[in-house]
Amino acid sequence: MIQFIADPALVTVPDVAASAAQKHSWLAALSAWLNEAMTSPFQWSHFHACSLKLFEIDRAPTFPQLRRLIGELRQANVECETAAASLEQVVRRISEFFLDEARDVREHTHTRDALIEDSVTADPVEFLVRNASVRSELETPLACVAHDVHARTGLFRESNIVTMEFANGNPTPETIRVTAQLSLVDPSPNDEAIVVDVSLPAIYSPDELVVPDVISIPEMIAGDAQHFVVTATRMAHRHAESPASATSGTLFWRSLSDSHINTDPSGFERLLKVAAVVVADRAVETPALSVRPIRESLAANAKQLVRAQDGASAWRVTVVKAGAGWRLHYWRRQNADGTVEVELANVVRKNDAVVIPA
Repeated sequence: MIQFIADPALVTVPDVAASAAQKHSWLAALSAWLNEAMTSPFQWSHFHACSLKLFEIDRAPTFPQLRRLIGELRQANVECETAAASLEQVVRRISEFFLDEARDVREHTHTRDALIEDSVTADPVEFLVRNASVRSELETPLACVAHDVHARTGLFRESNIVTMEFANGNPTPETIRVTAQLSLVDPSPNDEAIVVDVSLPAIYSPDELVVPDVISIPEMIAGDAQHFVVTATRMAHRHAESPASATSGTLFWRSLSDSHINTDPSGFERLLKVAAVVVADRAVETPALSVRPIRESLAANAKQLVRAQDGASAWRVTVVKAGAGWRLHYWRRQNADGTVEVELANVVRKNDAVVIPA
């Protein structure tokens, strides 16, 4: 499954000497990517050692840093979309994401550690140049990611670097080429040097991840189940060439009110994205969703619940872990011709009874 890795430059406050345009571009990119990362059902990671170093040397976007930067932009008569009122939310999301050790790249790479025989290089070179303050913390985990891609192993074999435009004025490269010579330490220590030379897709804006049509979450919330299913199916084509045939159960839309997820735009947006992955039939391949069967009883060895009239099996995925802890229940049936049908059944909170409408 595709993985997204945040470029440390996204959490590095621009130098005082940077232009107002560069500061504005950085702040816009940080805000947009944070929103995407915190609502995405996919695995998003960061280089944790780099993030910690940036906080230690006062280059990370803390509240005072961001307030100062916004003030500088206003003095330069540059319109800033991030208002002071939303600044606290941005700072909170920065802490939730970039200080979360569970999101550390090295917690999830198959190649856990390696000895770099020579320095790691990147093309464009500015990728490492603008991360000079954390280069020593960046090289080894970056090489581990590159080796996973090189060996086509582990979760990070399909890795994308989430980044921002480079300031050198050159055309935006579609990939970040990473080369390194390394010896494996964990797993399978090996004294023999391995040369890796891989190109990681670079993504510069969340607009590259969404379907062309503009999706308005407030309009979606005010809509109906049919609109929700049609939109989720359209989004599912991002993840699969032939998504499942999707419908919604009679109680699905009402459950959004009963669980109050339709009063939380961020939670609703994540539900839509999770539903798209379910309709794409990729839930099992997405660890963040923690897909598990709904069973006939609470017994750990109980059989999975199967609907009598059509043989569909019942499933449960995590939409949001914290707070209300919303879960999505759905029915899945695989037909004899290999096609799949999915019925979105209901949304519940983590402490609600595990009940799925037939």
